Amino acid sequence: MSRITNKMISNNYLSDMQTNLKSMSKIQNQLSSGKTINRGSDNPTVAARIMQLNTEISSNKQYNSNITDTSNWLDTTDTALSEAGNVLSRIRELMVKAGNGAYDSDEIKSIKTEVVGDIKQLTQVFNTSFDGSYIFGGTKSTSKPLTVDDNGSISYGDKDGEALSYKITSNATSAFPADTVINDSKSVNDRIADLNNNVLNTDPANKDALDEMTKLNSMLESFKQIGSDLKSEISEGVSVTYNKTATNILEFHDNGMNKDIDAKDTLSKIVSDLSKAAKENSEDDATSQSALSDINGDDLKQLDAIISNLLQTRSSVGTLQNRMESATSTNEDQNYNMTSILSSSGDIDFTEKTVEYSSVQTVYTAALQTSSKVLQKTLLDYI
Repeated sequence: MSRITNKMISNNYLSDMQTNLKSMSKIQNQLSSGKTINRGSDNPTVAARIMQLNTEISSNKQYNSNITDTSNWLDTTDTALSEAGNVLSRIRELMVKAGNGAYDSDEIKSIKTEVVGDIKQLTQVFNTSFDGSYIFGGTKSTSKPLTVDDNGSISYGDKDGEALSYKITSNATSAFPADTVINDSKSVNDRIADLNNNVLNTDPANKDALDEMTKLNSMLESFKQIGSDLKSEISEGVSVTYNKTATNILEFHDNGMNKDIDAKDTLSKIVSDLSKAAKENSEDDATSQSALSDINGDDLKQLDAIISNLLQTRSSVGTLQNRMESATSTNEDQNYNMTSILSSSGDIDFTEKTVEYSSVQTVYTAALQTSSKVLQKTLLDYI
């Protein structure tokens, strides 16, 4: 039969008191932080779940930021496309006026001057920027995607704001005779193939051809950048292409006319035909009438196709805007749900913990009072 000594009673008492103090300390930490878990060791399973939820909530906040930025970008794009549509409609109105045969040369010349001004305004619209980026410039967002000269001739722009065009002065071929001006990606690709097939295949070291190839490849890279898509991740694994490029709007295939249309060339021809109709370069009556016929005919059809393509582009922007509104609502719901789960997993019930702390404190006080009666006095009590 073993004997329970005073030493054993003291040790057990002190151990139990230490346990009570630890419980009080833990509850005090929970009350001060508002969290049930302050260290991973408190509850490894719950701690892992809380860390996962915090990571997901942080990601969700970034998705929300992406959605907001994308929505603002789309709003700016829609406004710009609306302005561009108004400008094109005004050009169409002026073309109809000029082509009805009731205006004399001076009046048609005035119409041409206004059309040139409208084309410059159109270029300015397509050079709209948002948050320091040109919205129609693709990944070439730090410099204007378009330039326009005094005659209303639109060109894509390089990084220095100069027109992206190249005039062939050497190594001319039947496909690309001298003085041919190249200012679009298709012509650049065709010219590169022409140089490879008709010049460099017989003279690989031709310096002029190699220099031209270097310039053409640089132009091609700029064209690719202007036509590049911009993507934004709006939820886990879900990305959207949110930009419209100058290439999308200016170069397209029209099914109705069954032909490729370049708005830059169409607008340039409209200005040229108005100039001929106004007899600015001493054109004869036959040339003037032919120009008026083109203004009323093919020019007007192509402009209508350009306006139709612009409307389709704006419609797709509107669809994306609706999608962003839906994504915003979904994101807010997900954030609310995850925050609610996080709160239920990691937040304390202050009322419950206050009562619990009061209970533990009462036990601790009672233990102190009991110890004075249970533990025997020692010589130290009398010193």
